[in-house]
Amino acid sequence: MINNNVVMNNHPNNYGASAGAGPGTPSHRQHLAPRPHFHMEEHKGEEGEGEAAESSFAKQGWLFKLGAKTGRFRRRWCKVQDNFFYEFKNANAKVPSRVVFLEGYFFAEGKINKPGYYAIEMARKDAMRWYFVKSDKERKEWVSALQTAGKSVPIERYYDIGSAIGKGRFSTVYSARHIPSKTVVAVKVIEKKRMRANEREREALRTEIAVLRLVRHPNIIHMREIFESSKTIYIVMEWMKAGDLFERIISRKVLPEFTVKSIIFQLLSAVSYLHRRGIAHRDLKPENVLCTSIDDDTKVIIADFGLSKFARPTEMMKMPCGTLAYVAPEVLSHKGYSKGVDVWSLGVIFYLLLRGGLPFDGKSKADVVHRTLTAQVSFRHPRWKYVSPMACNLILKLLVKDPKSRISVDDALKDKWFDSVRSRLGVHR
Repeated sequence: MINNNVVMNNHPNNYGASAGAGPGTPSHRQHLAPRPHFHMEEHKGEEGEGEAAESSFAKQGWLFKLGAKTGRFRRRWCKVQDNFFYEFKNANAKVPSRVVFLEGYFFAEGKINKPGYYAIEMARKDAMRWYFVKSDKERKEWVSALQTAGKSVPIERYYDIGSAIGKGRFSTVYSARHIPSKTVVAVKVIEKKRMRANEREREALRTEIAVLRLVRHPNIIHMREIFESSKTIYIVMEWMKAGDLFERIISRKVLPEFTVKSIIFQLLSAVSYLHRRGIAHRDLKPENVLCTSIDDDTKVIIADFGLSKFARPTEMMKMPCGTLAYVAPEVLSHKGYSKGVDVWSLGVIFYLLLRGGLPFDGKSKADVVHRTLTAQVSFRHPRWKYVSPMACNLILKLLVKDPKSRISVDDALKDKWFDSVRSRLGVHR
């Protein structure tokens, strides 16, 4: 029986938003958090200060402001240039009365319209401002120019969002189509208001985005781009229609050794790449390994970096996290752990792929914890008669309970069991 139990901060599968628990499928909780807002600056010009440069402007014209005291409209000549919005008291003024740095603001067609006037909404975390124009056409032009200048272009300009394909605690993943290229992608949609009270979740998403922006490896999911509105964050990723490795295990039961060899080599290669960049994944499991081909079981990539962490070479991490069936003993013993926990998790996946069952499975969470801490790896099942001694030996090296004695990811990649894979890929030890 495959029984994936959860430790504290477990993340859902696939793109980071689980479609929900079902028979034979682990339940998950999503932990995401918004990236930090930009630091916004607003400046009111004074006489004698520098003038706005008279170069090409993305947009300029008359905008109207509603007086707070009089309730009357006041006309202002406004310009958008680069990342800035300039407001002048009249069209001939040389010194702006207000300069706004636009990054961090979000722009939309406002809902507070007045007869004959159309509102433009400029919003950020701690401020809201409205300007008005005389036509809806002009409003659309201003909103578009402001969004482009403020780098807050709405995702709808480039993507058609489709149906939901997965759902987690703080996010929902949708299929989407890139309008210019027709490419199908996956979009993780995170609602900011659902995470405002949870600093740990906000930090998790900041780390996830930082990792995805940094990494580029053939066996790690690729983030295409990020969009952000005042209420929502959109993470655009590759579309993986072939499902995940857990689904593949359920359908195949066990995989041939030569297939497993290729899968484990690729996963070790990806983890080695992450560790060299100071990144611990901390939630490696079949649900977070996506399959890129329906027909070829060896084509896999690592996904869902919601529990990942940047760690110094000798840093010992403290926070227990991951999925219980794949968590290393040192995490369960609360004595601190290093990036080597990812090696243990790969050892569990390795065992599962060849055996069709977990090495330390149990009837309860307490049983799984006890077995993970104390039980030896067993090869008594009849299935192991069809597995080579070299494969079993590498599993034992990966599942050493003492992290100081456990094989490193780079030494595992040099194991002789991978010689045929290296030869096929043209990789040398």
